[in-house]
Amino acid sequence: MVALATALLKAGHNVRFATSAPLDEAIRGDGFDVETVGLSTAEIREAREKDPAFPKFYEAGRRMRMAAFSKSFADFEVPPRVAGLRRVIQTWRPSLLIHEMSEFAGPLAGALEDLPTVNHSFGPLVEADVMAAAGAVAARHWLDNGLSAPDRGGMYGRLYLDLAPPSLQYPHIATVSAVQPLRPVPLELTSAEAPEWLSQLGRRPVVTVTFGTVFNDRIDLYRTVIDGLAGTDLDVVITSGRSEAAKALVTLPANIQVHEWVPWALLLARSAVVVSHGGASSTLGPLSLGLPLVVVPLGADHFTNAGLMSSAGAAIVLEAETLTATGLRDAVTTALVGPARTAARRIAAEIAEMPAPEAVVPVLTKIAA
Repeated sequence: MVALATALLKAGHNVRFATSAPLDEAIRGDGFDVETVGLSTAEIREAREKDPAFPKFYEAGRRMRMAAFSKSFADFEVPPRVAGLRRVIQTWRPSLLIHEMSEFAGPLAGALEDLPTVNHSFGPLVEADVMAAAGAVAARHWLDNGLSAPDRGGMYGRLYLDLAPPSLQYPHIATVSAVQPLRPVPLELTSAEAPEWLSQLGRRPVVTVTFGTVFNDRIDLYRTVIDGLAGTDLDVVITSGRSEAAKALVTLPANIQVHEWVPWALLLARSAVVVSHGGASSTLGPLSLGLPLVVVPLGADHFTNAGLMSSAGAAIVLEAETLTATGLRDAVTTALVGPARTAARRIAAEIAEMPAPEAVVPVLTKIAA
């Protein structure tokens, strides 16, 4: 959403984010106006842990997707976020509300305040069965507010901004009435400068490793990556985010380094292969530059993304629970020179044909008029 928000600002529009803690402070630190709404990440986690029917985070795997949508995103998270969004709408009086693809409070808040809403994806369309289940749960929030329950929680009512290139999209995108392709752009803030160590990369292939900012405390995965790629003719950069596990990685082989935060776009521009958990930004960003991936899905949308990328030939998928150092090294070696590179470049060409955020701004202003 940052790329589109930036394009809207450059076009002279006012933009304000509304999200919960601690993401609110991160966005505010990047220079955007932010309103804090809804339950915090800690409060959501606490509520999930109190529900004995909710799968445990790392044990859930593929089940986490259904549980997160039907038992969290479309369920207990909605009322407090609707209340917060209505407060922002009533005080700030925006002309358009853009919500992300798991934000069920957005369409309801828009309907209650007579405000048009647009769904901004962060990856491929949510699986049909997951969205159907979540939509059924979300229906009661509409009914509780005296409104008729729309199809799939109103998530696809006005316009769907689709970041997924054709090779990574489900056929049931045809069930969404209004779709606007939007080119995914790797995050590159104006303040980002290349640190000295990053400027020195490029004399040999660079392998970027990320397990995101949620599933980033698996010390076993970090050690497997290190054991597999130590001593190879590769420069390996592990970007860990705020990870207590990664802080234990003190003594490292000469060709491997670990950093909490790096300028993502600048690092990708120097990379040859990305090892990832399969999150949206850690897949679409590399693919936009034609970089093949080795994916170790852990939860959330990872399995969905991994399956689509594997089918398209752009990724080698490994199971986390059976991952070995040798298997990881072989996969990286194959991705460097194998057909995954060709497939990734084909998908990069598809992404390049998608409208840039600047080109989509007029579409949004027409809806907001």
